[in-house]
Amino acid sequence: MSILSKEALLGASDLVEREVELPSIGGTVKVRSLPAAYSNHATSEALELVTGRRGEQTARVNTEKLEILQVLHGLVEPKLASIEEARIFAQRCGPAF
Repeated sequence: MSILSKEALLGASDLVEREVELPSIGGTVKVRSLPAAYSNHATSEALELVTGRRGEQTARVNTEKLEILQVLHGLVEPKLASIEEARIFAQRCGPAF
């Protein structure tokens, strides 16, 4: 395998779209993989500062919010319009989510 040129590297994409069956709700959706830069951004958005008993602060990832953000941006069809719509989907579905 040869070394890629800068142009080849910058013009490449390994992001994938595919249809996924959701038998629990009787249909399919189209999803896409998320770029690494977005995954880092979503993790940052889901960070929360937690204050301990002695006033110390630690950061933790709100995994519920992270999953909702990933669905919001990874679901291509049907496209959800807001984080609130993604949250409603998460609250009403188990295996499909």
